Amino acid sequence: MKAKTALITFLIVLLLPLSLFSSEEVNALFNYALQHYNNKEYEKALDYFLKIRNDNKIDNFEINFNIGSCYFKLDRYGESRFYFERGLLYNPFDNDLNFNLKVLYNILLKNPKSGEQEIMNQRIIFFLPKMVLFSLFLVLLIVVVVFMVLFVTIERFRKTFLVLLIGFFIFLVMITSLIFVQNYEYNKKVFVVTDKTANVYLNPTDNNSLMMSISVGSKGRVINDIGDYIKINTPDGSSGWIRKDKVISNK
Repeated sequence: MKAKTALITFLIVLLLPLSLFSSEEVNALFNYALQHYNNKEYEKALDYFLKIRNDNKIDNFEINFNIGSCYFKLDRYGESRFYFERGLLYNPFDNDLNFNLKVLYNILLKNPKSGEQEIMNQRIIFFLPKMVLFSLFLVLLIVVVVFMVLFVTIERFRKTFLVLLIGFFIFLVMITSLIFVQNYEYNKKVFVVTDKTANVYLNPTDNNSLMMSISVGSKGRVINDIGDYIKINTPDGSSGWIRKDKVISNK
């Protein structure tokens, strides 16, 4: 792997056209963020990007990508993973983002506590090679063309072919919708560990109820929250409680 400074060129200037923003204030904040980022002042750049996202309620691919980039440069891999994966919700096929995530996953996997199964529990369809996705699309296209040819040329089977064709399209729409809805819901209620390690407890208290410790970058689902704790699904499939100040979450 290349040196971290060369890991990702993060061409932020090209990622966020100013036309996406209607507010002059937001444009100014974004320009300040770019200046600080280009000067390697990542903390200051991060402050401006977070201000755009939180104060101006702008949550899109570009903002999440840039925030994730700043966190990565600061070696804060838990936060970086959280925002990069939020970016996937808006643009799952972006080459730069997927490359950055692969590099980030490799870093996290060096720590055995991260767990390969948990790290790769992502929207697998979005990480398939483009040739595989293209091949699947090509096969589906050929099937549709064959159905259309048979429909036109064989009159006595038209009703059968029409029913099959309609059924095929309905099935395709249902499967596609299910995949996207399921993945969107999964990523709406997640946590990522931001501390080097975080303890998981049987109860929403740290009094003699320690279950396990999980490392930075570990991810799971948020089930509930009480006071300073959130109830989570842990990487091994069990559930427990973790302190809110040890993680970043969107619930």
